[in-house]
Amino acid sequence: MKKSFKKTGAVILTMAMVLSMGAMTSLTASAAGETITVATATGLKEGDKVNVYKVATKSALGWAWEDAYKNATGMSFDKLSFEDYSDQAMKLATTLAKVQAAPTTTGTVGTAINVDPGYYLVTAAPSNAGFVAQPMLIEVKAGEKPTISHVKTSQITLTKVIEKVSGETSKVANGGKSAEAASGDVVHYVIQAQIPSYSPDATTIQDFVLTDTCDPTLTISSNTISVCILDEPTSTSGTEIKNAVSDTGAQTFKVTLGGEDVKSNGGKILEVQYDAVLGEDPTISKNLGAADRSDANKNDVVLTYGNNYSTGGGSDTDGDGDVDEDDDQPELKDFADVYTSLLKINKTLAIENSDPVPAGAGDAGFALYSDADCTKVVREEIKTDADGVVAFKGIAAGTYYLKEKTTPDGYKTAAVVTVNLTVGDDKAVYVAPTNFTAINDGGFEITIENPLLETLPATGGIGSVIFTVSGAAIVLLAGVLFVIYMKKRKAEE
Repeated sequence: MKKSFKKTGAVILTMAMVLSMGAMTSLTASAAGETITVATATGLKEGDKVNVYKVATKSALGWAWEDAYKNATGMSFDKLSFEDYSDQAMKLATTLAKVQAAPTTTGTVGTAINVDPGYYLVTAAPSNAGFVAQPMLIEVKAGEKPTISHVKTSQITLTKVIEKVSGETSKVANGGKSAEAASGDVVHYVIQAQIPSYSPDATTIQDFVLTDTCDPTLTISSNTISVCILDEPTSTSGTEIKNAVSDTGAQTFKVTLGGEDVKSNGGKILEVQYDAVLGEDPTISKNLGAADRSDANKNDVVLTYGNNYSTGGGSDTDGDGDVDEDDDQPELKDFADVYTSLLKINKTLAIENSDPVPAGAGDAGFALYSDADCTKVVREEIKTDADGVVAFKGIAAGTYYLKEKTTPDGYKTAAVVTVNLTVGDDKAVYVAPTNFTAINDGGFEITIENPLLETLPATGGIGSVIFTVSGAAIVLLAGVLFVIYMKKRKAEE
């Protein structure tokens, strides 16, 4: 067994990286052999706090656990092997949490930490969200590199995507991060969070809590919320978790997976699915792109969790030996956004020998159709406001037909306008239809003018006099001829 302790750090590090699950971290020593450096790696970044606890010392009689850990392992040093280091670290960290021992020294990832020879338990509290760092057990010898233990981080992931819009996947882009929709469309969301693996001895696992919040322009259908545990992210079925949903509202809800369920489902996936409906007055895309969320109908999710491997609770991120309000507990966030557009009609009326003027409130009205015959209604008629404007909000890409349904007296009805509204690959940038122009605040506009009806010349004009006189003359002539005819006939008799 002693031979195994004499192996170089490089050899052990290679073994650790091969045997470890997930992302690996490593421990190295300075040339003097009596410093510990936690190397920067995925799950731990430079500056993360590190607590170092001396757990065993070598004397003339051999290695022995420090007093706080004598009964923690159930294993003597003469039977300790490399494969045991990971298990020993877990047991020691659990004991550490119970006895609330203060660290021998503290440090940060990427910085050398001075220590005396001995066995050390090293724990790290990742300040970057999404990781639970398992404890590390290492041996530090005078003038030699420390033995490297089995080290890994348990990654927590959180993803939120839009799967479909009113049953259509073609309206979704960016791996589900953005989609286009029309007012009234049903947007189907899927949230997945990978549950971390905690120490089997952990007793107070913190709840796994998802809080979902969307903009007021979206309304959550609370009766569609489902929660289940999947073995893999791609699993098509799983175990339903009942009574997990709480604090439901039109724009929010919470899903809580209790500590015991978190512990028993380590490494599995918590999945939440639900629908939300885009409202009649949504946020309109300014065509800035999905990377700029300011013009999106936003929907966000936040995951809170315990990132202490040994206890399942929070982490001592400020290195003062306890977990309190001064510690910055990491959380994960994600989102999936909906984009939509607007069609604005500026209605004007022709005026003889003058510039056109805006139509008045209710003077004109338009409806939107999906067919050239204008029989399939997309939006019912909207009449002009006081500024002569008609606005159809929450319009998705497609081909539409704009028809004037109400025309002011004395004016010709405008021709049907074909509207080809298209959207870019990210489903966030809309392209102006022909004859429409972009509006700075989002959407597109067109001006439609009603010409005057053709009318008879005005009363008193030459045209009306001619018709009037001619008509009267014809009637008078017919009467005179009739009288002459009747007199002549009577004379003949």
